[in-house]
Amino acid sequence: MAGGRPPVLWRLELGRGYSGFAAVGERVYTMCQSFLGQCVVCLDAGTGTRIWQRRVDDAWRLGEEYAGPMATPTVCDGRVYFASASGVAGCAMR
Repeated sequence: MAGGRPPVLWRLELGRGYSGFAAVGERVYTMCQSFLGQCVVCLDAGTGTRIWQRRVDDAWRLGEEYAGPMATPTVCDGRVYFASASGVAGCAMR
């Protein structure tokens, strides 16, 4: 670990948003936005490969400042809980 920083394993352009990442086992969950809407995304933690993506709401403030989801998904008992920027909350299976 040069300079006290962990190595970068992968990079991936997901779209707009301010969601963090929830890591469980070999999977990483986040939210992002494209012109099609807000999505919950599941990625392989080792490679960054997209395992699945679910559209959960319309786009939020498309083309404006602070566009996209702002909450980080929560993972519990095999389910992924999310909240969109406009207040839609729900659950997706892992």
